[in-house]
Amino acid sequence: DRFMMRVDVDYPSEDIEHKIATKPSGELRLAAILDAEKVMAVQKLVDEISLGEDFSRACIRIVRKFRPKSPDSPDHVKLNVEREASLRASTAFVRAAKTLALIEGRQHPDMTDIKRIAPVILRHRLTMKNPYDDQIFDQTVAKVLLEFGIK
Repeated sequence: DRFMMRVDVDYPSEDIEHKIATKPSGELRLAAILDAEKVMAVQKLVDEISLGEDFSRACIRIVRKFRPKSPDSPDHVKLNVEREASLRASTAFVRAAKTLALIEGRQHPDMTDIKRIAPVILRHRLTMKNPYDDQIFDQTVAKVLLEFGIK
């Protein structure tokens, strides 16, 4: 899912940027690292990662906190979040946590994975009332995660 999360990528070094900027556009090529068959094989491996019900319910409960109209939503979310986290955010949490566990050679994800995936998923799934203040976003996410013991 190319719309699962927003990952900010920094600028390249000056030398690489120079190569990109000065190369004729017809010469710019990206090399494929996976073909469709390999992508489907990796997806199957992700599906095989074990996911306990306690963990999956925690993912869903965290996402639900980011729905300002929900009675479970804390005041700081109601104050700062304009567009809420949808069901797609819940599925993204579960899928990304399983993928991270696979990448790191683990049999199942754990709560530390949520700390790593929550900001990149929620940055894409939420719209903040002040979208230009990254600090408010970071604080809002951190406060909700803290409710679940995730520091």
